[in-house]
Amino acid sequence: MSELANQHSLVDELDARQNEVLLQLDDLNIQIESLLSEYLVADTPADEAAPPTTSQEAA
Repeated sequence: MSELANQHSLVDELDARQNEVLLQLDDLNIQIESLLSEYLVADTPADEAAPPTTSQEAA
């Protein structure tokens, strides 16, 4: 295999690996966003029922 063909082959392989990593990052981002939205939704009622802070008690 010539040097130029070998370089193209390596570039193609790196490009394919990069695409795989980007897809994995997209999947992880979706999972993180989903978990955050679940946490924020689950956390909202607790905030409303939380006891007053000291600044609220002083008022």
